[in-house]
Amino acid sequence: MLDHSNPEFDIFAIGHAIVDEEYAVDDAFLTRLGIRRAERTLINFDRRQELIVALNTEADRIYQAGGGSAANSVVTAQLLGARCHFACKVANDEAGRFFHADLAQSGIDLPGAPLADGHTGRCLVMITADAERTMNTYTGITDELDSPYVELDKLRRARWLYLESYLVTTETAHQTTLTALAAAHDAQIPVVVNFADPGIVRHFKEPLTTLFARPVEVLICNHEEALAWADTDDFAQAIRVLQQLARHLIITEGAAGAHVISATHHQQVPAPKVKPVNTTGAGDTFAGGILYGLAKGWPLAQAADLACRCAARKVEMNGARLPAEEVALLHPR
Repeated sequence: MLDHSNPEFDIFAIGHAIVDEEYAVDDAFLTRLGIRRAERTLINFDRRQELIVALNTEADRIYQAGGGSAANSVVTAQLLGARCHFACKVANDEAGRFFHADLAQSGIDLPGAPLADGHTGRCLVMITADAERTMNTYTGITDELDSPYVELDKLRRARWLYLESYLVTTETAHQTTLTALAAAHDAQIPVVVNFADPGIVRHFKEPLTTLFARPVEVLICNHEEALAWADTDDFAQAIRVLQQLARHLIITEGAAGAHVISATHHQQVPAPKVKPVNTTGAGDTFAGGILYGLAKGWPLAQAADLACRCAARKVEMNGARLPAEEVALLHPR
């Protein structure tokens, strides 16, 4: 690995750019609209419009913010003290301008290319009384992420490259990601991949495999994603399969904390006990804590401890991200 002792960015992340809109609903609403509970469902523009009408008529909107898995993670990392760039594509519409302003306010560097023609992605997050989340996502123009929005010169001035699994779901974004991945390997910049969604692991395993043509430095996933990738119910077997993909594994277990695993080490890091209110963004927040630890050169167990504390605090409140004041309490700068 090259000595990137004084990079411009700690984290160069690539991901979907989505505006999250959270609503409080009941199970009857989900059933009546034919929405699959506790799942992430991709929808087209017309379906999004249909749901918006129903939600605005029958539900209470809790929250609106810039979203997307990797975007949420880099916001956490940035608020903790990392220097982050987020490569993404949004449209020159109300949602796209909101997304850009939201991330820029957090101090995150964004692509220099102009906002594009089209529609920015939206995620309708429906929260039931048990704090479970159901997401219907219209990805919009983020699926068309292309080279002007992933600036390789900035990537080469970064300490780490961070990728989310959603990037492999469309050909354009997938190929753009592979180009960035090759550039990172050539520059000896270590790579972190986050599976981020068990549905992506199940339905896009073949394109996901291309991200691991060379083992990456760190793979982040949860227990369900680990079993899905290995096609097994045996957690120990899943670990053995995943170790072919990455030098280090970080596998989350929700309220039980996280496993930090390498070829010679396996440690379980506990999570604080909390009363969940809303699980949206907990995994993304966890990943942001890991990214900050990597940026600072911490041992992975230390990074996982901070990540668990951040994620635990996140599930105690609404929204997909921790507010800056909450991050400051967890890790004063």
